[in-house]
Amino acid sequence: MENLNSSEKNNNHIAGRRETYDRARKNVSHASEKIQEGLHEIADETRNVTRAGVDYASELTDEGIRRSKDYVKEASEQISTYVKKKPVQSMLIAAGLGLLLGRKLTSRS
Repeated sequence: MENLNSSEKNNNHIAGRRETYDRARKNVSHASEKIQEGLHEIADETRNVTRAGVDYASELTDEGIRRSKDYVKEASEQISTYVKKKPVQSMLIAAGLGLLLGRKLTSRS
């Protein structure tokens, strides 16, 4: 009878350990699923933030290009007006700049 009790105790002990193992396995599986969900959320948010950053950079670049074009157009109009009002001075300035640029380029060679 004592042997049966010992055998029963072993079986109960094994069954208890199996239940503990099964609960632990379920808990680990649940935790793993939650971690995966969290990682997916982080990845999605990272993609969204990256897209927003790229869109903002693109807008800034477009604005910079537009402003540069406007500045070049305005400068070109001012130069044209100056050349029309003072053609002789404009020719002398252009010749002087050409001379300086020519010297600079030939001194490098």
